[in-house]
Amino acid sequence: MAADVGLPFGAIFGGTDINEDVKDEHKRSVMEEVLHRARFAVVFTEEMKQKAETHLDCDITKIYVQAQGIETRTSPDFSWTDFLHTSGVRVDRVDDLHVFLLVCGLRKVKDPLYLLNAFSGPKFYSYGPQFSKILFPTEWHAQNPMVILIIIGPKQALDKGMVLMEDHPGPATSWDGSLNQHKTSAGVFLAAERNQEELHAAMRKSFAVVNSSVSEGMSAAILEAMDLCVPVLARDIPGNTAIVQHEHSGLLYSSPEELRICPRVNESRQKMVLMVNGHANHEKQFGGTRNLVDSRLQKGVLWGTSNDYSHNGALGCDGQCRWPV
Repeated sequence: MAADVGLPFGAIFGGTDINEDVKDEHKRSVMEEVLHRARFAVVFTEEMKQKAETHLDCDITKIYVQAQGIETRTSPDFSWTDFLHTSGVRVDRVDDLHVFLLVCGLRKVKDPLYLLNAFSGPKFYSYGPQFSKILFPTEWHAQNPMVILIIIGPKQALDKGMVLMEDHPGPATSWDGSLNQHKTSAGVFLAAERNQEELHAAMRKSFAVVNSSVSEGMSAAILEAMDLCVPVLARDIPGNTAIVQHEHSGLLYSSPEELRICPRVNESRQKMVLMVNGHANHEKQFGGTRNLVDSRLQKGVLWGTSNDYSHNGALGCDGQCRWPV
């Protein structure tokens, strides 16, 4: 544990820690011990700082707000056709596909099956306090076989009795753990993990990047999609609304049923991309931020505020790292 290293250190909240782990008494006590010994701690949003003050016994003056910085690079050797093929997608007209890409760790807080039925129909009922029962008969893939959902991300620990996906890439499969019934979900695919540059290339080729998390600190995948000028469909939760402005820098939804806005995504995609491109020219706004951060780190003071973040801190479209204020 960092608290035992015997050296000065700082801590960074990721999101799951302050949103979920604080509910566990042991994990909460560990976080409090780390914060007690840390020189400083960083959170991505004011809301996260407020949660820390509410749920943790800590010195709130040690906690600073600094929006997350990201950098995107796409692999020049990436093959979109090969990516689709190895993910189990079999179509003749690759260019006609509308690929919705869900980038997330396969764990319950990310709720990766939240939208499964919206694409493939009401075949699966999920269980657990943080999963949502999906009953909406919205079958995008049945209506248009060129609309598909690809889920990509590392597999992580799941609830007991819940198996999320098969161990190999291809059409997504799900189980009702209590009935042990295996079902295949048409139009939903699981992709093998890729390195970051290949992942960014896949994001750039996608029709839209999707977020379905129960809670977030500040989603790197959303920021990366914005930086790559790819439209974002994000679940309407505080961590996402801090960076996505509805119908401006992305679309927010509160239920799978609301994702019947799919046709609007098609209609507004060009508009959203143009808006995101418009935010690329904000070097003047953020030009000195990296130097400001560096100078304060050199002085031993971590600086940052989210007050000027304005929902678009990482919307650059030139592939450059953004350090939003």
